[in-house]
Amino acid sequence: MKLLSILPLLFVFLASNTKAADHIDGLAVLNDPSTDITDVYAWLNDSEKINLVLNVLPLANSNSKFSDSAYYVFHVSSMAGYGQTATTKRIICDFDSAQKISCSVDGKVKISNEDASLESGVLSSDNDVKVFAGLRDDSFFFDLANFNKAREFVRDNAGGLTFDGAGCPDLSAGSTRADIVGTLTGTSTALGGNGSPVDFFAGLNVLSIIVQVDKDLIGSGPVYSVEATTNKK
Repeated sequence: MKLLSILPLLFVFLASNTKAADHIDGLAVLNDPSTDITDVYAWLNDSEKINLVLNVLPLANSNSKFSDSAYYVFHVSSMAGYGQTATTKRIICDFDSAQKISCSVDGKVKISNEDASLESGVLSSDNDVKVFAGLRDDSFFFDLANFNKAREFVRDNAGGLTFDGAGCPDLSAGSTRADIVGTLTGTSTALGGNGSPVDFFAGLNVLSIIVQVDKDLIGSGPVYSVEATTNKK
């Protein structure tokens, strides 16, 4: 599950345990990796449209398929102000064995058994929902190699470090802090890092469901929160 909220020109994460990206989840999705959510994106296109992106299946390729035994769900809430009472609508999409997609908004079918893999996507008959579903570049940036070097250093030198109540090492000052921060940011080779930031996900793909929906179907806002889930049928 991923959760975020939209304010005009501002994105705010609503919970401390929310993750911006979460590639390769636990055991629950190993039997059906195409239900493994990597990222959720949401933004206001203009005063009339909300754009939603649900990415699944890290390391996807041209042979990858969406699950035909799961629902891909956006839970979109509209509220007059941050923290105020929200009205939530669900956008539910699912696929058949031929990868034809169907999507409904608040229980009303908008797209039915369509091929949404074309670049132009599929537009509902009343022009208020547009959907694309297919392979896309993984847009998340993460320097896995340098992260692992920093992580290994902390692990191997834990005996000489001071940890706070949350289990985090005290790196408030000194060369140790500079070495770890430099490794994480790709600006230092002190811990065996490569001295430059390298995107582990460059050239890798995910499966994306991209939905553009009229605000009128969700609510007038002006504050929106978006949660995404994958659910077994």
